[in-house]
Amino acid sequence: VYDRQRARVLAGGKALRLGWSWPAFGGWFVWFWYRKMWRLGALALLLPVVGGAVFPGGDVVGYLLAVSLASDSYVSVALRNRLAAEAQGLTGEGRAAFLAARGGVSWWGGTVGMVLMMGLAVADMTAHGDAILTTLVGAYDQLQAAGVIPPSD
Repeated sequence: VYDRQRARVLAGGKALRLGWSWPAFGGWFVWFWYRKMWRLGALALLLPVVGGAVFPGGDVVGYLLAVSLASDSYVSVALRNRLAAEAQGLTGEGRAAFLAARGGVSWWGGTVGMVLMMGLAVADMTAHGDAILTTLVGAYDQLQAAGVIPPSD
């Protein structure tokens, strides 16, 4: 991913390629905010919302699109920051401070994102809790009928 993206950035390209990121899959927009990619995190948060409003299943498509752009966008942002530091002639501690301000991780961003993600999950459970519970109970009953789960006393 790094070599491919580095060649594209050094050539002046800006288009991202689809890939996969397990950390972003587990953390969704929180991963972007933890990595100080605030605008991309906001976009990752909005893609499923907009997608779900546009067509059925669009929320899942939007989520998967956000996850599939994570690795390439992270490398691209890091390389652009490095090139910006070089263009400004930064060295030593000035360069380190510049790169630290633009990259690295943000515990604050990760924490705020995680709280927001948990709030969204609670809101979803509140709105669709009965359907989720019915599905889980139905699955349990099917597993019990198939003999996978022993009958309860």
